[in-house]
Amino acid sequence: MVTAFVLHLPRGTVMYEWAISAQILRAGYWQNVLLHMFAHAGFMHIAFNCLALASLSPHVAFRLGSGPGGWLRYIALFICCGLAGLAMFLAIHPNGTIPMLGASGAIFGFAGFLVRYPPGAPGTMPLLTRETGRALADFVKTNLFLIAILTLPALLAGQSGGVAWEGHLGGFLFGLLAAPAFVPRHAR
Repeated sequence: MVTAFVLHLPRGTVMYEWAISAQILRAGYWQNVLLHMFAHAGFMHIAFNCLALASLSPHVAFRLGSGPGGWLRYIALFICCGLAGLAMFLAIHPNGTIPMLGASGAIFGFAGFLVRYPPGAPGTMPLLTRETGRALADFVKTNLFLIAILTLPALLAGQSGGVAWEGHLGGFLFGLLAAPAFVPRHAR
């Protein structure tokens, strides 16, 4: 993500040409299905996503195992969560023209994954628990907070921009539901 952002800097800090929407897909920009996860809309966007990714990744990587197999599972989980975020975004906006970009769907997928495999837990946590309910409530609070600090000021200033909560939701749900499929059998 950082490499893509730095290489893009001569063209500006917002990587719109890698963004995704239903309209962009209809125009034939299918490469954006993957590229949108590595694009960001400025320094703050990539900084927040990198900090979130850095805080979640050690715990996720620990559960996915070491060596090449662990890193392949990590990359697969990241991409699948990002694609699930895109799927939810497109499902809610099937004719949408407002684009989405960023790694947030994948990052929220890691958060969903950690609900099932929290640090220090001996194995897979059941799906229907009080902790899962708390995690869902925290997910809603986090997104409301992000909307309040990122979307409302932009709208009040007459600018565009916002939070693709739909992508966050899709990634989170995928990470929550599919987590056991990514964890090596001996580590479950």
